[in-house]
Amino acid sequence: MRISSFDLLKVFLHTGLTAIGSSYAAIEPLRRYVVEEKGWMDADTFGQCLTLTQAMPGIFGLNLASYVGHRLAGWRGSVLAVLGMLAAPLALVAAVSPFVGDLRSSAWLASFLKGTAPAIVALILLPVLGMLNKETLSLSTIWIPVGAALAIALMGISPTYIIAGLVFLALLYALLMHPDE
Repeated sequence: MRISSFDLLKVFLHTGLTAIGSSYAAIEPLRRYVVEEKGWMDADTFGQCLTLTQAMPGIFGLNLASYVGHRLAGWRGSVLAVLGMLAAPLALVAAVSPFVGDLRSSAWLASFLKGTAPAIVALILLPVLGMLNKETLSLSTIWIPVGAALAIALMGISPTYIIAGLVFLALLYALLMHPDE
């Protein structure tokens, strides 16, 4: 399927506009456009893109845009997707930067930002709940995230060590158990 540059840029521009303030807020609008409205990829492929980009170092929103754009239209798609995601935040920074001093002490801006927090949380939870409906839950799909969250919250273990440990365990499992046979 050939995707026009204009359509691709338009989707990521809109996604970038909705995701200002949190890269995770981009997940649901991007999934809705790419999977449901445009049909450019199926839900499983989008879920795989999401999983891979969460493991990548760097800015999540740009990683997601770059990877999804690349899956859709190669290097051209990757460049257009990143440009689309960056356009709105860069324009906002350029427009607001002369007024930062005045805005820092603004009561109405503080109230606005406090009011948007629940919406950001909802935009982050929507894709998670959507994946829970489609995936089969089992002990093996729950113990890793729950264990990681408990290790971080209760024992103060750095997420870096948890990720490194999980990578080591996955490699060990692949070497010893030969799951592909």
